[in-house]
Amino acid sequence: MNKENNVKAVLFEYVKNPKTWFFWYHNPKRLEKLHDTDEDHKKYNCQKDYKKDREGFTKNDWRFEPKTVGTVDDYNVEIQKDLSDFFNAVLDEMRIKKANAFAEYALYISDNEDLAYFRDTVTKREIIADIDYNKQRDHAVHTLYNYILGWYIFEYSDKLQQAFRNYFENSNIDLNPSPEHLEFYRNYEKFCTIDTVEFERSIDFVNEFADVWHIASLLHDIGYILEGTLSSASSEVENARIINGSKIIHDYFNHWFWKIFEVDFRVAKNIAKTLGVVVPNFKNAESLSSLGDHLCDIGSCENIRRKLETQNEAFNDPAYQLMEAYGLNREAISIWKKYYQVYGNEKMQDILHVVEKVYRNNMWVGADHGKRNLDHGVCSGLIILQALTFFREIYWGFDKLEWDDFNEKQKKLERIDDEAKLIFCNFVSETMFKNIQDKVTHIPKRIRIIRGKFRSESWFKKVLWATASTAIHAIIQNDEYREECKKHIDKAKDEYKNQTYLRIGLDDPLAFLGILADVLQEWDRYTVTKQRGESAFSGAEPLQSIDVTLDRIYSDSTQSESVFSGTELLLQSTEIEVERIYSNRILLGYPKDGKDWTDELTKKLDKCLEDWGEIVEFLPR
Repeated sequence: MNKENNVKAVLFEYVKNPKTWFFWYHNPKRLEKLHDTDEDHKKYNCQKDYKKDREGFTKNDWRFEPKTVGTVDDYNVEIQKDLSDFFNAVLDEMRIKKANAFAEYALYISDNEDLAYFRDTVTKREIIADIDYNKQRDHAVHTLYNYILGWYIFEYSDKLQQAFRNYFENSNIDLNPSPEHLEFYRNYEKFCTIDTVEFERSIDFVNEFADVWHIASLLHDIGYILEGTLSSASSEVENARIINGSKIIHDYFNHWFWKIFEVDFRVAKNIAKTLGVVVPNFKNAESLSSLGDHLCDIGSCENIRRKLETQNEAFNDPAYQLMEAYGLNREAISIWKKYYQVYGNEKMQDILHVVEKVYRNNMWVGADHGKRNLDHGVCSGLIILQALTFFREIYWGFDKLEWDDFNEKQKKLERIDDEAKLIFCNFVSETMFKNIQDKVTHIPKRIRIIRGKFRSESWFKKVLWATASTAIHAIIQNDEYREECKKHIDKAKDEYKNQTYLRIGLDDPLAFLGILADVLQEWDRYTVTKQRGESAFSGAEPLQSIDVTLDRIYSDSTQSESVFSGTELLLQSTEIEVERIYSNRILLGYPKDGKDWTDELTKKLDKCLEDWGEIVEFLPR
């Protein structure tokens, strides 16, 4: 084993490489400059990025705190401290803490750091082994490795990059920065050493990828807050762990969401109601099936629809019936299917159909192992979709309603009965309305400079895509999916007649990459059940990162070469020299001592993905 190309060492060198897009996107100095030059950040008394003290506004240092990790040609290489600490951690507790801290930082870049709330609650359950499943493993570290590995594959696989470019083009997502954006970006080239031509050609493309990948990786397992089972033979409908999970979701929408903006949750919820937005109520969704159904309810989406109907986009075609009044008032899985229908991916519609059947079968009848449950992947996608839709509904509700109109609406709510008196107590003053409106509709410079305002079409093109990919990733790996596929294929068109089951190909690169990274990331995953530690005394040894190698085949070579070939790499030194070279395939090597990981992972990938061997290859060990 060459310790220099074990997967942990390679990924650590990757995130430190200033010639990579990962380095530029996550560069704390870049984000700090964007923040410090944001003329709006002192406009409000309370900002997510700042906390107030007697001397004014004090920066939350953890967000931007850089750590010097080397030099390249006099270029001082700094990465976010939590990321460096994550790779250097030797204790599980420190590794978990730093994984969640950096994940929140990465979510912050896309203005979704509030969703770290769900990551943290999953970690808390796993820390105390509050789990029914007796083979449960860590997900805090796992999902961060997923995220980094996905960036690595995206960065160095020209075939995967082309698949993403094709997909964005088919979705009418513009990858060409405007002259104004290019002029702005040139001021930020110094935060990496990427070639100028490549930088200007791919900057918008990389931002679009990052917008969807953080959802499909860092958040794809938050559904484990609803982990719990009921016997198929039991008449019970509730599980204490699932009930607690529903309360966690309820607290997010009714309290945590408003806490993030530091506004009065009482009046904020009344504002939401007046804007035509229903605040999700999971307080009474305590039975397993009730919760499963409530998760699919993302509201009427009328504020979003009114914004979408002004766009000259494919989803406005009357044939899809989405832009008629209340045309988006559908349950979530139906909207996911509509998304794929709009962009002509019939196979993904069929895959979602099978995933939905398995999800509902497991919810009502039970899986093959005799247990009813809520699939964590589908639940993850549904929770994220609810959260991102809820915010956009409020955002665009404010966009079309000013104080005078709002006040007229809230006056109509006044009644004489007891319920109305409660509503009346939470009526909103003009000052408070404008204060909340300013905070909710404020767009940080790191977002504003790239996209201007939040674009309504991005909800349809990217939020739906990323959450659907998340929802699919777990069930498609299970035997129940393949059994249900056989029934579906028997009824389907001739194009499926020669297939055993439906697999995801590069025609959906995000769903493809999400599953690929999830299956490959098997190293450094400790058990989180009450049986934790048994492997220290008996049974198979867990897979460690030092036992897995990560290399590449370069596009100008037919031979396998180490990722460090041709570079002068001293792991114990502060000197870093890594060449940026596109490659045809990523090479992974797994040990064969005891368990045959290569054989097991090959079988898993074969069941889920088409042509994955064009992206990844397993080295003989």
